Amino acid sequence: MARDISVIYTSIIDTKNTRDELNGLNSNSQVAIYKLWAYIVSVAIFTHELLWDLFRDEIDETLTSRINGTTYWYAQKALDYQDGDELKVLGGGTYLGYDPIIEESKIVTRCAFDDSGGTLDLKLAKGDVGSLSKLTDGERDGVESYFDKIKFAGTDINIISVQGDEIRIDGVTVYHDGVRSDADIASDVEVAMDDFLVNLDFNGIFYVEYFRDAVQQVENVVDVNIAQISLDSFETGSAVILPITRRISLYSGYAKIHDHTELTVTIETAIWDMT
Repeated sequence: MARDISVIYTSIIDTKNTRDELNGLNSNSQVAIYKLWAYIVSVAIFTHELLWDLFRDEIDETLTSRINGTTYWYAQKALDYQDGDELKVLGGGTYLGYDPIIEESKIVTRCAFDDSGGTLDLKLAKGDVGSLSKLTDGERDGVESYFDKIKFAGTDINIISVQGDEIRIDGVTVYHDGVRSDADIASDVEVAMDDFLVNLDFNGIFYVEYFRDAVQQVENVVDVNIAQISLDSFETGSAVILPITRRISLYSGYAKIHDHTELTVTIETAIWDMT
């Protein structure tokens, strides 16, 4: 770290005072020539040390960004995939990439990874927040071919991109304080349910209590009772219903309410016990 100019200047003067041959440089004037030269040299040394600091920061940043072959690197490469575009040899033959970079061709918008089982699982989805969907068979084939070309030798990659999980809710009773109508409360409750799922982290965990809390935060709601809640997983292609007791991991990485037309939400006015 670059030293302050005053520290460097003091060091020069202290060193001068240890040299007998420089005893003649003893003026008390603040503008003595030897003091001016000491200050000029101090500024030069400070500038030199500062430049070395900047150079070191640049090297550190370069080393930090060189994550080739790590799980984070593969996740970033998934987001960089350009559907339908050909890879080119770039960087003087050091890597494969796209030229030009076409943002509209990048179809993967969400990626999560898991390498705990020895195989690198890359969970992918496309679309915007609130409207995520799985890759088509052709898009998935393109991603797999892409990774076959850029992956490091010995890396076993499994691409996962399936239909979004669906939260099935049976028997929800919402109690409110009676200030607003049942219809208004019911509408806001459905919005709160959707917003909760939209705001879940990709590949996150669905917690029943957090979901209940989100519904209970609707204005004028005082209590929420959920009789049963489950998840439809499409891991095998067709729906498999899994009960949720406390929490569940989202296999597809994202979720939505199963079917609003089948969603049974009972709205009741809370009965206050004044005794």
